[in-house]
Amino acid sequence: MDKIEEAAEVKTSLLDSKKFDIKNYFEIAQLYSRLNDSDNAIKVISKIDDYLGYDRETELYKAHIYQSNREYDKAVNVLEKLENNFPDDIDIKQNLAIAYRMNGDDTKSESIYKQILDLDPTNKYALSYFSSHNSYKDNKKNYLKNLIPYLQNGDIDMDEKILTLAPYVQDVSPTVSYLEELKECAKTLLDIYPQNAKTNALYADILYNSSDDNESMKYYRKSLQYDKSNFMIWRQLMQLYSMYEMWSDLEELSSEAIDYYPNQALTYFYNARAKMYLKKYSEAHEMLSEAELYAGEKSKFLSEIKLVDAYTYFLENNQKKSNNILSQLDKDVIEQHPLYFELLGDIESKNGNEEKAMEYWEKSVKLGNTSSELKEKLKK
Repeated sequence: MDKIEEAAEVKTSLLDSKKFDIKNYFEIAQLYSRLNDSDNAIKVISKIDDYLGYDRETELYKAHIYQSNREYDKAVNVLEKLENNFPDDIDIKQNLAIAYRMNGDDTKSESIYKQILDLDPTNKYALSYFSSHNSYKDNKKNYLKNLIPYLQNGDIDMDEKILTLAPYVQDVSPTVSYLEELKECAKTLLDIYPQNAKTNALYADILYNSSDDNESMKYYRKSLQYDKSNFMIWRQLMQLYSMYEMWSDLEELSSEAIDYYPNQALTYFYNARAKMYLKKYSEAHEMLSEAELYAGEKSKFLSEIKLVDAYTYFLENNQKKSNNILSQLDKDVIEQHPLYFELLGDIESKNGNEEKAMEYWEKSVKLGNTSSELKEKLKK
């Protein structure tokens, strides 16, 4: 982002020295908007007023800037003034209706959509609104079906479309009645914006929340391909790779994540776990040391990091070092972790106490451990 900010500042300083060109102002405003700096974006766009006076396109772009930064109340103010000046302009009314809705004022949004139908009784976006809005409380399936024209509307900002679907994505599960309709909505966005990180991540979230983990990984990878700036996507994919014991993939992904997020303890932790299972023990210890450094001394996560370090030493047959680390762990934290009881079981098994080992391993399973290695231990 530093380069974008620098470019915006340099270009802004040149505005007054150059002959007026409206493209320059829109270009600089867009740079500031990408930085979520709506104040400077609006300042630049407002300079156009000195040359053109009060201008429809300029004001619409101001509203777009505010909406992109989720400052919906400011977008409403701009669009209300625009509507007063252009009372029969359907595009302006449509933008205002959306802004009202995003600002949580459904009553005013509905009123504007009614005005649109008075001007154009066949307006598909207003008809879609009423069709979906009236069925929303009773039938989410119908609501999502009727949302397709809204999602296909090229005049509506992509982020607003994603925001509309977000509540359903958060609540989705394999058993919800509207799962297929929600997938269809997400696919519609993917068809329109196929090379966009957000649309791929949205579809991945739906797949993940509906327990289609393999497909979700595919779309999380695509999301990272188009934009590497969302750490939550990296985190989700590393978690999935770890869950499915894809250790080589996890090692590669977490190594790349470290390059982009060198101060994130979690990236080193996942890299260490992968190296541990790949039997790269010395490298695992190095990564865990880095994870400790960034986790902070008071972090609960620190106990989990040290637990993996203890397990790594155990796998190296250094039980004395492993036991020493275990004795220093915060029991209130670590006794909730399935790996802790798997390690205790391994220690008991190595010492010939198979009955006690089974007890610990079964407790590990109850805490959510699904590792293939643990399943094999329990078969013996």
